[in-house]
Amino acid sequence: MIAFGCATLSDEEYRVYAGPSIERLAEPGALVMRRDGFNSIQEPYNEMLAEASTHEDLEAVVLLHQDVSIDDDDFLAKVRAILAASDEIALVGTMGATGVHGLAWWEGETHRGNVDSPVMVPGGVRIRHSRGAHEVEAIDGMLLVFSPWAAAELRFDEELSGPLDGYDVDICMQARARGRRVVVGDFDVAHYALEDFLDRERWVRAAIALQRKWSPDLVPTAL
Repeated sequence: MIAFGCATLSDEEYRVYAGPSIERLAEPGALVMRRDGFNSIQEPYNEMLAEASTHEDLEAVVLLHQDVSIDDDDFLAKVRAILAASDEIALVGTMGATGVHGLAWWEGETHRGNVDSPVMVPGGVRIRHSRGAHEVEAIDGMLLVFSPWAAAELRFDEELSGPLDGYDVDICMQARARGRRVVVGDFDVAHYALEDFLDRERWVRAAIALQRKWSPDLVPTAL
């Protein structure tokens, strides 16, 4: 069973983007979780991981933002194929990078994955770094797929500063520090994030907290 979870601040965005994707993809009997309102996304995500991990038939947990649309009819099959490739794979995402040395994973050395950003710039943009599955050091938190092991063993750090920044890089660091792998898959996904959503003061606080936690070397192991 592949479970879905979404923490929301906007019912309208959920009904337009994430909600229809989950309704279309969730198989009969699948666990679908939603938490409305949060001060920090780490807390509802941890609650959903704990709930999903109690299911013996769990194959994966998909956590996605309210403004993410999964437009890939083969999404579940691709997730299953990636996780079946190795027991060491803990997390799967849609975009990420290697050579990551801070909260801004996109400043890493090698970028992987792809995503549509329809509203970020006029006319939209297709960000395509690679096709297929690739191992990376960190993935973007817009969409996070947890293996059963990761759902049971990993938890977001609720003490990190910022409600929406840094949790994705941190959870990847946790997985890799325990000898597990982080992978980018080839999914048809659109992220309808607005550029003015970024709170730069909040982002800086999260970047400092993340650096302090993992310093002096942010990357604990090499690929």
